[in-house]
Amino acid sequence: LIESRRAAARVEDPSIREKLLADVAGVTGSIVRRSAPERALPFLSEAIAFQERAGRSVLLPQLHLERGRAFRAANRLVEAEREFEHGIGLLETQRVRTRDAELRGSIFDDSADLFDEAVSVAVARDDASAAFQYVERGRARTMAEEMASDAGSGVMVPSRIDAAALAGRLPVDGLLLEFVMLEDELIILLVDRSGLAVTR
Repeated sequence: LIESRRAAARVEDPSIREKLLADVAGVTGSIVRRSAPERALPFLSEAIAFQERAGRSVLLPQLHLERGRAFRAANRLVEAEREFEHGIGLLETQRVRTRDAELRGSIFDDSADLFDEAVSVAVARDDASAAFQYVERGRARTMAEEMASDAGSGVMVPSRIDAAALAGRLPVDGLLLEFVMLEDELIILLVDRSGLAVTR
């Protein structure tokens, strides 16, 4: 990575040099965050800033995912959740704007971990309601994609439901269980008439 950065810095064309340096920064940050999350943050911020300036939004959800993971590893949970939320917002905007069904699917596949990471951080912050919202948001987007593909139409933006509204609609003996399988844990969300409970 050090040699790649040196080689990129020697490129004469300034626009190509800037792009290459940003690409190396993004890869460096993604690797370094596993062992030194605080050191990864400047690299990921450099890559994000370039992509924003260049209007290359297709890479931004993945970069926000990586920066969110770095914040999470550094135990900066509020900043991590903000990164995941920002990445999800960009992801959803790209999916709505992208009319090609295969490209929409690849954008979602590349950054689907954003939803799981957001759930995990919300649970770590003891915010069960936010965790439920992220679970439902991710599943609603998947369903909207499948329905749009089947119908051959544009992407629908699904409405959101919160746990309290859902609890009020359940029968007295009814309940809803949702499971979120993360890399290192299983999160179980249970909604019944009394409300929402989360177990890790």
